[in-house]
Amino acid sequence: MTGMSPWLGRLILLLALITIDHASPALAVTLVIGAAGAATAIFLYRGSYLPRFVMDILDRLSNKTSLQQAYEKRSQSLARSTPTIWRRASAATCSARYWPGNSAAKSRC
Repeated sequence: MTGMSPWLGRLILLLALITIDHASPALAVTLVIGAAGAATAIFLYRGSYLPRFVMDILDRLSNKTSLQQAYEKRSQSLARSTPTIWRRASAATCSARYWPGNSAAKSRC
């Protein structure tokens, strides 16, 4: 649902659930219970509210430490390259704005 507002997405989901409820109430109840269970599981996992031994197992299964290290490495490389990119863009903008006799644009660059 890319490009839609969150409320439009919620409205579409609500209409779909009402339609499913009219077709098969048991299926609608199953979907709601499944969604509630999934939301609870995601909340417990992301918030680290599970016992330590369970979190250790899940972290090893998801290879969380290597993902965090890769993310940090990528963030640092992006942080180092960003000033270079801005300098290049600024220089290109200034050279495009400068023409002989336009001293105001040259003084701003």
